[in-house]
Amino acid sequence: MAAGRRVDFTQKEMEEMTGLGRVQFKRNLDRVCDMYGIKVSDFKKEKDNPNSHYTFPPEVAELLALLVKNFDFHPLTLAKKEKENKIVKATDVANYNKKILEDIDEMEDVFKKAIYCRPGHYAANNIAFWTDEFVKQLTRFIYNLSALKSENIGDALAQFTKKLDDMNYFLFRGEYFRNEVMASNEEATPLEFRMTELDKSMNVQNKSIDFIIADMIKGFLPTVREIRKKKFPEYEPPYEFINNNPILGLKAVVVPDGEEAEDDLFLVRMLYYRQMIAGRLPSTSYETNEFNLEHLHEKNSQWRNRVDAIKDGSFKEPSELSLEEKKKNVKANIADYKAYIAVAEKILEELENETEDLEKNPLLLGLQTSFEEHCTTVDKVNKRLHEIVDELVGEAMQEIMK
Repeated sequence: MAAGRRVDFTQKEMEEMTGLGRVQFKRNLDRVCDMYGIKVSDFKKEKDNPNSHYTFPPEVAELLALLVKNFDFHPLTLAKKEKENKIVKATDVANYNKKILEDIDEMEDVFKKAIYCRPGHYAANNIAFWTDEFVKQLTRFIYNLSALKSENIGDALAQFTKKLDDMNYFLFRGEYFRNEVMASNEEATPLEFRMTELDKSMNVQNKSIDFIIADMIKGFLPTVREIRKKKFPEYEPPYEFINNNPILGLKAVVVPDGEEAEDDLFLVRMLYYRQMIAGRLPSTSYETNEFNLEHLHEKNSQWRNRVDAIKDGSFKEPSELSLEEKKKNVKANIADYKAYIAVAEKILEELENETEDLEKNPLLLGLQTSFEEHCTTVDKVNKRLHEIVDELVGEAMQEIMK
C-alpha cells in the first residue's frame, strides 16, 4: 500500500489518523466524497484502476481525514439512522460543530490558520455554543404558551412576533449591505486579483464548517491530479536553504558524500507544508481572528441564563440590588440619556436647516424591495418548514383550546 510519493500519506496512515478500521475508512471515504461532490478516484494511484492503492498528498490528507473521521457524527448521517422521523436535530448540528472545531485545533498549523481565517469558523463556534441554549429557551417559551394560566398568552405572542419581525428584517439588512460592499469592492478590483468562485464560497459568513473544509480540498484537487499526471515526482527538501537561514530555527543533518541517510518523514512533511502549501492558504488574519475567538469564548462563558444565574446567586431583581448598585445603575442611565439627548439635539439642529424631504435613497429602496421579494419567496418555497413550525406551536397551544 505504498503511497505515490514518500511524502504522501498511505491508506494505513489515514486509518490511523482517523481512528477507523480499513473497511470503515473506505466506507466513510466513499460517503464523504459523495456528500461533497468529490471524486474518490482522485486519490487513487492509478485513476482508472478500481483495484489501485490510495495515495493522499499532504495538500488534502489532513483535511480529508477530518471529514472522514467525523462522518458518522454528521447531522445528516444521524438523521438517516432514526427509525421514524428522519429529521436533522439542532443539537446534533451543535455537537458535530464541536467535534470538528476540536479537531481543527489539533491540525497542522497551515490548515488550522487557513480555517481560522474563514468567517464560517467564527460562526461555527457560536453555533456550537448557542444552539443547545436556543433549543432549551424556545422549548420553554412554547411550553409556557400553554402552561402559564394567569399571563395573557396573546400579549406574549404579540411581543414575541414583533421582535421576530424586527430580527428578520435586520438579519436580511446586514446581509444585503455586506453583499453590496463586497460587490462594489470586487468591481474596483482588477480581474487578475479578484477572488475565484471557490474562494468566494469559502468566505461566505455562514458557510458550514464541513463545506469550508470540503472546498479547501477541492481547491487542491488540480494539484493532486497534476502530481499523478507527472508520475508522482519525489519531493526534494531544501536542506541547503534551511542550513543557510538560521532564522528558521531548523538544522538539517549534513551527510558526507557517498553515504546515504533516511530522511525524517515528519521533518520532510513539515518542510513540504511550509514550502509547498503555506503560501497557497490565507493566514494574515489568523492572529486577529484567534484573538476575537478567545474574546468570544470568554464573553460566552460569562453569560448565564436565568436558571443558572439564580442557582449561582448572580441574578438579582432590581429591588434586590444594594443601595450602591442602585445608585450606580441610575447614574449610568442618566449618562446614557444625556449622551442620547446631545446626539438628538445635534440631529434636530441639522434637520431645522433642511427645507424639504430628501428623495428616497436608492440603496434603501433596493434593500426594501429585495426584502419583500425574499420573504415572498421564503413563504412560497418553504411550505414544509411552515407546516413543521405550525404543528410545533399548535401542539403547545392545544392546551389553551382545552
